[in-house]
Amino acid sequence: MSVFLAEPGLKKGKGKKLLKNARIFDPESGYDQIGNLLIDGDKITDFGKIEASDAEIIDCEGKLLTPGLIDIQVHAREPGFEKKENLESVSRSAAAGGVTGIAVMPNTQPVTDNVATVEFIQRRAIKKSIVNVHIYASITKNMEGKELSEIGMLKEAGVVGFTDDGLPLANPFVMRNALTYATEFDALIAQHAEDLQLSNGGCINEGIVSSRLGVPGIPNASEAVMV
Repeated sequence: MSVFLAEPGLKKGKGKKLLKNARIFDPESGYDQIGNLLIDGDKITDFGKIEASDAEIIDCEGKLLTPGLIDIQVHAREPGFEKKENLESVSRSAAAGGVTGIAVMPNTQPVTDNVATVEFIQRRAIKKSIVNVHIYASITKNMEGKELSEIGMLKEAGVVGFTDDGLPLANPFVMRNALTYATEFDALIAQHAEDLQLSNGGCINEGIVSSRLGVPGIPNASEAVMV
């Protein structure tokens, strides 16, 4: 439940805690009600209209209590760009917002296009991250859009999908091959759907607001053409 991490005062430990007056929401079952939730140690033991006189009371009025959230696009930047971000710092930021799982992008140095880099990130995540870390590998080697990464080997190594992050894979021949391999290995391809020639350096959606502000806009066609 993500409220544990969203609230700095809530620490794992022994004893019972009763989270009171939270909005308890479970998207899988559709449960969505104001109620209480009882924790014993690190286990959820009951929830609903319950009380526990022997538990520490934590008032969660106005807060949302959900299963752990997952951020599917995170720039952890490790290895190679640790001055910008790293697995430890990004995981703490995630946990502070109730996010218990992150999927990290391959925009690292070296690029996450090989098994060795994947295994490095896995080891670092075990040591440094306080949330679950899922790894994306790049679709193409060095994210250059030319030669496919070893999709089968990387999938076997444990990556959750393949993306060139913010770099659109514009070559239709390479993309076709990527999708063919992805089908064979039951892999996920995540494309940055943007035709850079159509977006032409735009910074917001093209429309009334971009015209009023006098900033270059990105037309919807830029995404549609790429898809």
